[in-house]
Parts: sequence; structure tokens; C-alpha cells
Amino acid sequence: MINILIGVGGTGAKVVEATMVLLAAGLGPKNLHVGLVDQDNANGNVARTRAFISDYREFRRSWAGSAPDNMIDWKGSGRGEEGLPFCRTEVTELFGDTSTWCPGGDQTTLRNTIGLNLTDKQKDLFDLLFMPGEEEQDLTLGEGYRGRAHVGAAALISKLTDPANPLTANVTELMAGGGSRTQVNIFVVGSAFGGTGAAGFPTIARELNRIRTSRNFTNKGNVAIGGALMLPYFGFAPPDANEKDLVVTTDELLPKTQLALEHYGNLFESEQAFDRFYLVGWDRFFQLGYHQAGNAEQVNPALLPELFAAAGALNFLSGGAELLQPVPAEERVRICARETKHVRWSDFPLPNVQARLGQLLRFATYWRFVVGDLVAQRRPWIGKGNWTHRLSGKTTREDALPGLTALETLLDRILRFGAVIEETALDDWDAGPWRLGAFHDPSHKRQPTDPVRLVRSHPEGPALFSETVRNDDGSEIRRDAAAVFNDLETDEKLEAGGHRGYGRVVAAAFNATRLS
Repeated sequence: MINILIGVGGTGAKVVEATMVLLAAGLGPKNLHVGLVDQDNANGNVARTRAFISDYREFRRSWAGSAPDNMIDWKGSGRGEEGLPFCRTEVTELFGDTSTWCPGGDQTTLRNTIGLNLTDKQKDLFDLLFMPGEEEQDLTLGEGYRGRAHVGAAALISKLTDPANPLTANVTELMAGGGSRTQVNIFVVGSAFGGTGAAGFPTIARELNRIRTSRNFTNKGNVAIGGALMLPYFGFAPPDANEKDLVVTTDELLPKTQLALEHYGNLFESEQAFDRFYLVGWDRFFQLGYHQAGNAEQVNPALLPELFAAAGALNFLSGGAELLQPVPAEERVRICARETKHVRWSDFPLPNVQARLGQLLRFATYWRFVVGDLVAQRRPWIGKGNWTHRLSGKTTREDALPGLTALETLLDRILRFGAVIEETALDDWDAGPWRLGAFHDPSHKRQPTDPVRLVRSHPEGPALFSETVRNDDGSEIRRDAAAVFNDLETDEKLEAGGHRGYGRVVAAAFNATRLS
């Protein structure tokens, strides 16, 4: 099976970021091709997700056997023994050596894209459809489509019609299934209220549907397309006076979304572009407290709805042959909702979220505040030392340093993601599902784009670890730090598998930090 995830625009990129966290937890398929599509190539949200993907891939590369003395076994023996769930999904960048495609280049305009060399009649139509000047025709698109979905759709369609464009070329090749009858699952995510996402989400989905239904397509009947549309869920400060006419404002979000949903209603009646369609919104806007039109300064913090959308994406991508079966149109749309005011593990539309994501957060905190110090301790001249020395065998920490550094970098991203989600959730959070506040750096001055920073070490790390994850009723996980440490000292099954060297240490620590 081939799985593809495409995040369109800044919001789509943030959902992909949340998906990477769930993949690290061991949720999702065994393989995934990931791509980001954004006209604003320097967008901070896109850059952060691109870096997350890179760090995830670097971690797997470091432990995949290139240094055979230190290896993590992700495949298992094939005799009922599974590999390590942590980061088990093999992630491939959709566009070769990068995960991002910028359709029009950095400084293009709509006029330069489709408005040149027109006949008189075509020019009259161009002037009728798009406002002259910097309003639309000469608007620099290097920072995205500025909430003008119709401008973005026109520019994007012009690029998609070129069969050599990397999105169509690469996805078409994957959709063919390697020449065999292979199921291909494609999931597209974007917003209904921005510019790039609102323009690209339906445009890309319709193009993919056109390809899979074309007469010459060889893998017909084996391609499933799903999508998650993000309804408005955050607001921002009013823009500066000189930018007010060039960007979408908070009070425009709902009217734009209403028009978008009417468009999707018509789309569902005329085309069956989506086999499953997820709608994700929130009944209270998260207020970001700042405004950036785009570029590197647009670095919005991670927010809860993105994690729900990511769970929906993996819910779809983990599906099997049932995704290829026709269903009534009204059953293709799935709306994500929660039953109570406060978020609970059971609200997520994906099985085993508490067990897997909870374990990931416990592992990340335990490694950062407990195991890291043990690994750094000098081995004694006599005796086996601590449990990390015993498991790593003859290999040295210096030999494993590139892999250990890649692990720490990835865990830092995961912990910060979890801490920001908790910090920005406010009244939606209450007692759970996790609590990372004790690890916040009290000296950090909260900023809208940087709400949380974590301490590098904590003297009460083991005790605080025991309070990291909570059950839906607010109770703590009974398997505390003492039980974890005892198992790491005595249970040889924790490192079972084909792990080698410090890979055994990573596997044992992850398995020991399970919830039960």
C-alpha cells in the first residue's frame, strides 16, 4: 500500500506537523510520502514543519543500520515479534530532496502567471474577473494569496496544467502503484478561510480525481482520496493600516468559510473528488494576539484542532480496502466533535491515541530528564555501571553520538509541541490529557509566536515524569517512575528484538514508559 499526505498552505503544514508527532508515537501506516504546497515558500509554519520532517528522517537514518553497532529494529522478526513502534513509519519527502513545492516562485504575480500574451477578448475577461493593480492582478504572491482564494486557484490551476510540475508528476507516478494493482491512499488537508489552503485544497483534490478517473489510468479503482478541511479556529490582531486591504482579517473568516462550504456542497453534487471528507473546527477562536501577512514571521503556535485533524488523517491513511468501496454522499463527510467542554483522549477520532501518544510524551520526558544523564555518566572501570551501560554493551557513547543527538533533537520538538498545545488550549484543557507545565522555563517571557520554552534539566525529573499523562477521569497513570526504573534494571524483554548497542537503550526506555 502507498500512502500520501499533502498539506496545503500554512494551516495544512501545521496539520502535517501534528501528524509527524502522531507518527513518532507509532500511530499510522508503515510508509508515508509527505508533501507541503505553499506559495509562501518562506512561511514560518511551513519552515517549522519542513524542519520537523527533516529531523524525523535524520533520526531514522541515524539508527537504521548505517552504523551497525547502534541500530533500532523497526521491522521485527516477522515471527510475531514487532519492531519498535517509536518512529516506525518510513517517511519520504514527496518532491525528491524536499518536502515543499512553491508553485509560482517567490516574486510572481497573477499577471505574470496567466495575464500575459492574451487576446483582446481574453484580456477583457481577465480584467473582469480580477481587480487591476496590487489588489489582485499585480499582487506579489511571494507571501501567499493573502486570503484571495480565487486568485490562488487561478494561479495554481495554471501550474497544475503543466504535466511537468513536481506535484502532478510525482503523485501520478505513485498513484500508478508501480505498475501493479496497489492500493494508494491520498489525504489532502488545508483551510477554508486563508489563501493558499482555500485555493489549493479543492484544486489539487479535483486534479487528483481527474487523474484517477482518466481513461488511460492503469491503477483504476485502487486510489482513495480523503481530505480534511479546517474551518476557522483562530483569530489574530488587526493588521496595520497599510496592509488592511491586502490580507484577510478575523471578521472576514466566517463569511469566507460560508462561501467555501457552499462551493464544496456544489462540488459534492457534481464530482466525487473525495471518498472521505473530514471537517474540523472549534467553537471558540484561539486568539493568536498578533498578525503577519506571511513570510518567516508567520510562525503560529501549534493548536488543538490541528492534532484532531492529524488524527483524522491517520484514521484515513490507516484504512484498507473499505476506502475503495462506494458509500452514499452523506456518509462521506465526517465532523470531528467532542462530547464535553474539556478535551479528553476519547475525543480523538483514532484508536489507541492515549496508549501511543501518552507513551511518547512519557518517553520524551523520561529520556530528557532521566535517561540522558545516565547515558552521559562515565562507565566504571569495574562492574557494568548503570542499566544504559549494560544494554549498550561494548559500544561507546561517542560511537552513538550522532544518533543520540538526532534523538534529542526530535524529542525536543515533540515535547515543545505538547507543551504549546497545552499552553494554548486554556479552558479546553482542564486536567488532561497531559501536563508538561512543571517543565516550563519560568524565566521565559511569553510571546505570541513563542509561548513556551522548556528547562534543560530538572532535579525532580523522575517525580514529575509520573504526573505527565493523565486518564480521562483526571487520575494519574499508576505506572510511575519507580516502576519504570525497576523494569529497566530487571526486565530483559524490554530490549528484545534486533536492536544493537544504544538502540537497545532507546528501545528499552520507550517500552518501559508504557502506560500500563
